[in-house]
Amino acid sequence: MNKMLKFGTPATCFEESLLLGNGFLGAAVYGGVGTERYSMNEATLWTGFPMEAENPKAKEALKKAREFIKTGNFAEAVNCIEQGFSGTFSQVYLPLCSLYIENGIEQFDTYNRTLDMETGVLKVDYTSGEQKVSRESFISNPHRAMAVRIKQKNVPLTKIYIKSDLQCSISNCDDGLVLSGIAPCCEFPVGRRAPLKDITFYYEDDARKGMRYKGVLKVKSNGEFRFNGDTIELLNATEITLYFTARTSFNGFDKHPFLDGADCESLCDNDMNCVESETFESLKSVHISDFSTLFNRTDFTLCNNESNIYTDELLKEHKSNALYELLFNLGKYLTISGSRKGGQPMNLQGIWNELVDPPWNSNYTININTEMNYMPTLALNLSECFEPYVKLATELAVNGKKIAEEWYGVKGIISHHNTDIWRMANPVGSQNKDSHVWSFYNTSFGWILWGLKEKFLIEQDYEYLNDTLYPLLTECAETYISLFIEDENGNLYLSPATSPENSFLLSDGTKCALTKHTAINNAICRDTLKTASEFSELLGEDEASKRFGEYAKRVAPYEITSDGRIMEWDTEYPEAEVEHRHVSHLYGLHPAREIAPYNAPELVEAAKKSLDVRGDKGTGWCIAWKANMWARLFDGNRALSLLDNQLTYVKPEPNVRGGLLGGTYSNMLCAHPPFQIDGNFGATSAIIEMLVQANGKDLYILPALPDKWESGSIKGIKIAGGVIIDISWENHQATEVKFNPPEKEKEYNIIYKI
Repeated sequence: MNKMLKFGTPATCFEESLLLGNGFLGAAVYGGVGTERYSMNEATLWTGFPMEAENPKAKEALKKAREFIKTGNFAEAVNCIEQGFSGTFSQVYLPLCSLYIENGIEQFDTYNRTLDMETGVLKVDYTSGEQKVSRESFISNPHRAMAVRIKQKNVPLTKIYIKSDLQCSISNCDDGLVLSGIAPCCEFPVGRRAPLKDITFYYEDDARKGMRYKGVLKVKSNGEFRFNGDTIELLNATEITLYFTARTSFNGFDKHPFLDGADCESLCDNDMNCVESETFESLKSVHISDFSTLFNRTDFTLCNNESNIYTDELLKEHKSNALYELLFNLGKYLTISGSRKGGQPMNLQGIWNELVDPPWNSNYTININTEMNYMPTLALNLSECFEPYVKLATELAVNGKKIAEEWYGVKGIISHHNTDIWRMANPVGSQNKDSHVWSFYNTSFGWILWGLKEKFLIEQDYEYLNDTLYPLLTECAETYISLFIEDENGNLYLSPATSPENSFLLSDGTKCALTKHTAINNAICRDTLKTASEFSELLGEDEASKRFGEYAKRVAPYEITSDGRIMEWDTEYPEAEVEHRHVSHLYGLHPAREIAPYNAPELVEAAKKSLDVRGDKGTGWCIAWKANMWARLFDGNRALSLLDNQLTYVKPEPNVRGGLLGGTYSNMLCAHPPFQIDGNFGATSAIIEMLVQANGKDLYILPALPDKWESGSIKGIKIAGGVIIDISWENHQATEVKFNPPEKEKEYNIIYKI
């Protein structure tokens, strides 16, 4: 049910377009009448190349900052971090090009634009008088190419061309066009902010050149074919087929893409050779088989709410349960389209970005956003789509070891606020004033490992545990042990510390984010050490298990504020922004399971109070995160009210960033604003959390079922222990719970939470 996005008009901007992807190629499709636009991305097309994050002042700056924090000299501590413990920003994820199709039709009489999320096929159909046009598009993962078929009537001239905002060449080939170029490099100034266009450089020196890239468009038609410059003109064509492939010279996060790059020219040509020998229908059949197999592993249905109205109208009316099904299915669709085995993990915009100066460089922000992109993936039984996230962790660890040793003076792995395709692990900020608020966050690698831990708990793959997870987990745990400071009560913590992107007020009213320790750092350290202890025991490493466990018990515990909330910092400072979008101090509630109704009732009440005071406003991903938290607190109505907040229609506006706006664009993409894809995945995760939760062998059925969802089902969800579970309910009561394999049911303690 409700697996189709439907519209009665073309898109006028990116936030109204529909997305196609195969994890490598992405397209935002506008569905235009006179001019159709496919805004294309190749997932490895980034600026820059691997760079060493050198900072000989870092160790001394960190040492001084610790001393200043200890004596309460916050201003000097901040100055040490911003001036002495600061590195360059991430590189930028770039748009490849736009493919345009013009037919001279200025208006339409009838129009339909649909995206079938089950098959990954997009269709546009319209008429204008005697003229009729039908376009069908998809991006195939098996063939690593986009295919477009156009059927049209009474269209005398069709023009096809490519444009790019990058410095590149576009040339003619026998039956199409070739795009080729070399990506630039961004060099960020120290101590000031600058527009991206002013700091993006195309160098002549090979050692400073970015990655090469190539795109090939081939056109087949029954009309007369001719070139007019670099525009293809087709006369009296009634059938047109387009194939598009693209590759870059990216050859790994640690390889120079120009000096030691892959042969993108041959790779792109080979992709095209495989595609153009096939018919559109044969490509489509293979694509649908691949895509729908993944999509149909799970299903979420709220009974008797099939909707035939256009998606934008459905969103604006917000009266039907069909909207929640669409939201769930879109998260699943975007996962399959944006993240595939062998590809890159999804960044802030997934793989879809049409701006050369995208918000936040369209990078990987690893203090919540990248992790949220993958929150529902394993439960959706999409392990293939989770593979790029695991690869991110293993690659980031390589540079994270260098940062731990060279910046902190310890063995282990440390990463900070964000990363990019080159897996930078250093703190950013570039010595900008007030940058410490977000740049000095150093427990992100422990958070990334949360997802890798979940993978083992769900899939029970001991080879993966031994070869991948356990080495990363224990190295990260040893990092925290090496950096711990002990207070007078014997409690351990990392210092100095921040709570991502949030600030408090000093006695003179000055904003500050740096303090002795924070709830999120303590929670991540404790969770990492506890997990290292448990998995050491599982692997027969008893001494390591005991050691990690003892350290976990000594990590500074939660404290409660005078008004009953989880204390975010080590002291009850006045808050600079009470409704701040980050709720990082509740990491122990979600994604961790340290705070839960079944194991920490006193902390549960403090967490509820924290969420109440923070409020239900927020950016798109913030709202989704809070929905997950209320689901963990077994409050389905509150979780649903937050999803309803997220499903508030937002009109796209250029250059609107931040605030507590949130919402959803007409194409159902999450509005930060601007567009940021993590909220879509967070919403899908929240729906799963509302309907099934597993904590070890304790299985909670319908733990946070909202009143509005009277009857329905969720099927194919993969839970801890590697079991697939189907749940159906009527009149708010579970009517059927099925296990696959069935014999696994006896291993769980099933708790019906209605």
